This record gives sequence, C-alpha cells and structure tokens, in this order.
Amino acid sequence: MTTDARASCPMHADFDPLSPAFLADPFAVQDALPRETPVFYAPSIDYYVVTRYADIEAVFLDEKTYSAAPAQLPLVQLVPEVTQILLANGLPLPKAGVIAELEGVRVAAAIAADLGVGDSPPPFDGTGACFIEMGAASAALVEGDWYAEPEPRVTIAEPDATHAAEKRAFESERLERWFAQ
Repeated sequence: MTTDARASCPMHADFDPLSPAFLADPFAVQDALPRETPVFYAPSIDYYVVTRYADIEAVFLDEKTYSAAPAQLPLVQLVPEVTQILLANGLPLPKAGVIAELEGVRVAAAIAADLGVGDSPPPFDGTGACFIEMGAASAALVEGDWYAEPEPRVTIAEPDATHAAEKRAFESERLERWFAQ
C-alpha cells in the first residue's frame, strides 16, 4: 500500500477494531462513523475498512481486483498460550483438520445466532474422529473424547477395507462441499 493511495482515501485515525470501545460494542462504533465514507483507511491496523454490506459483498466476490492475502495475517502477534487448548492432562488438543472443522462449524453457528439466524450452539464437546491410511485398501479409525478427564479417551479401530472406503467417502464429501462450484 503506497502513501499516495492512502492519501486519496478518507481516513479515520480514531478507528481501532481492537480498542475497548469497539470490542465492547462494535455496532455503536460503526454507527458513529460518517455515512458518506463507507470505505476508509484505518492507520491503527494499516488496512482499508469497508463498512456497507453491498460493498463488502462486492469485494468478496471480486478476488481479481481485491486481495484478501493481508487479511490472513493476525492483527497482533499471537502468544503461544492462546494458540492451543490445553487438555485435563496438560497436553494440547491435537491440531487435526477434523477438530478445526468441528470448531469452525460451531463458531460459525454461534456468529449466525448472534446475528439472529438460528439457535446458539452448545460449546464444542471435544470429540472428533479421523482416519489413518495404512495403504491403498486399508485404514484405521481413531476416535477421541479429547476433553475427558482425567485424560482424553482415544480408541483406534483395527485397519480394514471398510475404514478405507469410509475414509475415501469422507474425503470426497469434504472436497465436494468445500470446492464444488
């Protein structure tokens, strides 16, 4: 982002999405922004901010014009203590994709409920399962109750062709859901 680009865009020097006021009531902060500047530069985060729904939708739908690459970076450096969930035995919750997916689905449902769409979901219960491929025609099924106390309960089913078929179906369903047009 160049200085010239920032100079040509309205700027709100006081806008800070990490401020206590914004975190306490983001809608009040947004309501206080001038309506005539729905897009502005925020120096506190070194990003442009888009505030109207139609404009946000247009940005998300035009990936060739607008890049979300910088938005993937954390606004602040994350400390190790907040990047993991510790279990009852003191070890971190495994960072398996299936656990991340389950947590993400729960968070998405909670956000939707906050916006008045659907009911608030129960907390993530710490259970999850995944497959371990043991060759082209064999896989084991690992199931875990990761929040169990005094330590997680994990079972590993013997590798077999049935689990391999279930693994392929699981993968196909995810690929279809995530990437199908």
